[in-house]
Amino acid sequence: LLMAFVVAFSTATEALTRHPLRALLTCFGIFIGVVSVTLVMTLGEGAERAVQAQVQQLGENLLTVQARPDRASGAGDDGKNLTEADAEAIGRFVEGIASVAPTLDGMVRAVYRQKNQSTQVVGTTASYFAARKYKIEDGAVWQPAQESTGARVALIGPTVVVELFGS
Repeated sequence: LLMAFVVAFSTATEALTRHPLRALLTCFGIFIGVVSVTLVMTLGEGAERAVQAQVQQLGENLLTVQARPDRASGAGDDGKNLTEADAEAIGRFVEGIASVAPTLDGMVRAVYRQKNQSTQVVGTTASYFAARKYKIEDGAVWQPAQESTGARVALIGPTVVVELFGS
């Protein structure tokens, strides 16, 4: 066994000294292969972490229920919508529900003086922020009295703040 190792080592040494360019190119190929595999693995792990962060931001136990119109006949909206009463019933009768936040969303144009910005608007209740794990950086969520009276309260995101008010 030792003799076979010595013969193999001397044969390899002889091949390296007779063909140095071939040996260098082989080493270079191995190096490129190792770097490529390392790079691909690192990129894959980074993408996995990004997806996990996005899923965690949505909430680990988030369930969204939406009414969709029946379009099988080719007709438009069939008038079937979920109401706040439906959301309250889900919260009351479905076990394990921590919070319910009904929403109504759409696109609007926010205007301030001579500036305007197209943005998404979400009409909802204060429980929306806990359900979605959103944190308010500046300002506060509206008060229960404001919600019960239907007061006009708006929380705006950083993009709209910068576009309309600068800074």
